[in-house]
Amino acid sequence: MKINDFRLLLAKADHQVIIKIASEIYKCLPKAVKEGYDGIDMKIKTLLGQQVETKNDPPQSLDFDLLHDEISTFLSNADDGYYLSPNRVVPKAQRSKWRFVVMRFLKDLCKIKSSDENYDDSNQDLIDIYEILSRSCGYYVFRTEDPFAAIGKVQSDFYKLICQRVFANGYSDVFISQVIDDATKVYLDRNTLYIELICTLIDYINDEQDITNTLQIIEEKIEDSSPEIPAGAWAGDISLAYSHNKTRIENLATLAMGLYFKIKEYNNGCSYYWKICNKYDIKIYNNRPAEEKKEVAFYCLLGNAKCFGATPKLWLEIYDKYKEDTKPRESLLEKYNEIKSSLGL
Repeated sequence: MKINDFRLLLAKADHQVIIKIASEIYKCLPKAVKEGYDGIDMKIKTLLGQQVETKNDPPQSLDFDLLHDEISTFLSNADDGYYLSPNRVVPKAQRSKWRFVVMRFLKDLCKIKSSDENYDDSNQDLIDIYEILSRSCGYYVFRTEDPFAAIGKVQSDFYKLICQRVFANGYSDVFISQVIDDATKVYLDRNTLYIELICTLIDYINDEQDITNTLQIIEEKIEDSSPEIPAGAWAGDISLAYSHNKTRIENLATLAMGLYFKIKEYNNGCSYYWKICNKYDIKIYNNRPAEEKKEVAFYCLLGNAKCFGATPKLWLEIYDKYKEDTKPRESLLEKYNEIKSSLGL
């Protein structure tokens, strides 16, 4: 039944019956839902106007070395598939509780301040956790198809947390290569798009020199890109690896375009994206005719331009410059004419 129907039933019930119903419902709740700062116990006490009990014990200092060892062991076990299949390393009773372990890791890692000597190491641990969860979106690592939802997060929010910490003290030469990969190379959960991760990263790179350095790294990654084919892979895995590599190249080109737009080098951004599209034949099936390939690249270019804040006039200029050898569809032509007439052109 719906919540309103449930409320109507309670409104008509006797006081003793309501107590009995509430008690039976409370018995069915798992311990993890009852306890904790946001648990049901806390909400009940708040609704009843009771003062929330707090412990006066002094806060315990975090032993980072111990935490780091725990995270390393967890990642190693997850990588070996010990949370997925029967084994003697991770007990059966603990395999389904991995999400609570990860939630505790995140809580402890976020306690470490940017002035702490272990700050960079804590960020590396955070990135490693993000990457194993991202891999679990493409392959079974844990018994779930949505690992980020299992820990109560969306992948884009987790990535934003990484960027906040990595760039807390300014541009990070240590982590820039990794955060680029974590926005362009990872598998996605069902609630996240690559463009969200890319725009998040762009928001944290502001200095023109830092943008130039990042563009250089992107270019090197594209030139060195090759599909990651696991040993003993069969034909389906090889095909998937090549497809994923093309997606990565397109994401890198999109990131470069967004960075060029941020420093108002619109022509360089569009030409770079267009060059990479045509060189690597990205986002297009190989058996499509050349005209369709250019058409898909053209639509992607216009979509990215709009996403990165192109003005209507700039959008028209990009359209006119790159429409050669393409046959824009009726809906795009209508949009073009609508924008043109709104500008009085």
